[in-house]
Amino acid sequence: MFPTGKKFRFFAIFLMMTAAILIGCDGGDGGNNDGENDGIGALDNAFGNAGVLLVEAQGQEIISAEQDAKNQQAQVENQQRKRELQFVNRFDTTTLRNTFRAAGDDTVEAVAIDDGNNRIAYAGISDGAVTKVLFSLSDRDGNLDNNFGGDGRVAIDVGAAAVGDVEIQGVIIDAAGIVAIGKLTTAGNDDVLAVRVDLTGALDVAFGGGDGIATFDDLEAAGNVQQDEGNSALLNGANIFIARSSTFDGATFRAGILVIDAATGAEVNNFSSDADNSTGLDAAVDSGGNIFGVGARAAGSQVFKMDAAGTLDVAFGGGDGIVDVANANFQTVVVDADDNVVIGGRDIQTTDSFLVRRLGVDGEIDPTFNPDGNGNGQDLVFEPKIGADNQFVEDVFLRGTDIAVVGGATAAGDVLGFIVLLNAAGVQQFAFETEGLISQDNINEDLRQGVVDGGTNRIIGVGAALEVDNDGFDGVAVRILDD
Repeated sequence: MFPTGKKFRFFAIFLMMTAAILIGCDGGDGGNNDGENDGIGALDNAFGNAGVLLVEAQGQEIISAEQDAKNQQAQVENQQRKRELQFVNRFDTTTLRNTFRAAGDDTVEAVAIDDGNNRIAYAGISDGAVTKVLFSLSDRDGNLDNNFGGDGRVAIDVGAAAVGDVEIQGVIIDAAGIVAIGKLTTAGNDDVLAVRVDLTGALDVAFGGGDGIATFDDLEAAGNVQQDEGNSALLNGANIFIARSSTFDGATFRAGILVIDAATGAEVNNFSSDADNSTGLDAAVDSGGNIFGVGARAAGSQVFKMDAAGTLDVAFGGGDGIVDVANANFQTVVVDADDNVVIGGRDIQTTDSFLVRRLGVDGEIDPTFNPDGNGNGQDLVFEPKIGADNQFVEDVFLRGTDIAVVGGATAAGDVLGFIVLLNAAGVQQFAFETEGLISQDNINEDLRQGVVDGGTNRIIGVGAALEVDNDGFDGVAVRILDD
């Protein structure tokens, strides 16, 4: 079984997910969302253009007329399949995009905020003749920084040979630059990819091999046949914690945590969960330096806990540092101020619904979360779009004691993204639903990650949406009103 990207590619039910070149306040056709959201949970018109920051690769790459014609034909042939199949298996969006994404698409996969310096970093991919890594930088109101790449955006060639050979799953921003984390495929071999640019958008030559690019392979000592994937990025102190999946025998995957220096790209530590048939999709660090990872394992999901040295905590879970959960696909994890572990994903026992769970420090479900009235906590399983299909949490993060959830669903032929705010007990406060962010006629859009803008306490979500002229995907960023 072979996983890929942020979602298992071949692993029966665990296949999981895939900056951005943003058109700032002149954001084209943004701001059409007018159906479901008014007042609290509506688009914040002070962000971008009418609440929407669009992502396009204008001016970033010039391709031949012949290649452009091929790209356009691919768009025509694949567009309907994109619309119908992108969320057939919501947890396998990476595979579906690699299969059905034509050249010319741009997506925002990750977002990070530097509140102290009023900066938001975006990262994703742009497909032309090959896939490049996209970075963009704006202020907290979605105004692009023209000191970054000349217009707030850059597309970085990392040596990919074709469309689909690069995936981006996470981004961090620090005082001196931005790092995107993901996967680079070369001749069928996958390596963890880290790319750093400075705050002008130039590759940081102090990072990696002197070119701003670092790759990491053979993380489970598999020998010649190996695959390694970076599936998230978390800045903690001077280091980036990367949830990763790697083969240990050329075939079977194990989850782990790769730690690299944010400034140089040098490997600091590499930890394995030692769990066969598992993937690491997201990571978190608590106040004591303990490390948590989530992902797929065997016929369900797992949460594992390590100390700062990478030793599994046997007091957590079933005596081996791992909590195994059947009938769920865990995708994302965050640790709250009390060191409780909040995880999100997809419940597959009901109707592919959103799933949120909070664990105490021992790995048991927190009795104060979604209480059943008998002193027990329980999973929160819900549908932000009643009656929709393939509903899945992509990202979970905190706004004070509140829990913010980003995800998507399909309904009546449309692909929709959601931002849902829960209070500490798991009670829903509001839900934002994307609806025609770019085109009212082509509602094929989802949201991948989110972050809280500390200046306004509002939630920013990023993802992708189908272009007005129906010839590809643009990335989007939105900010949501909370009062």
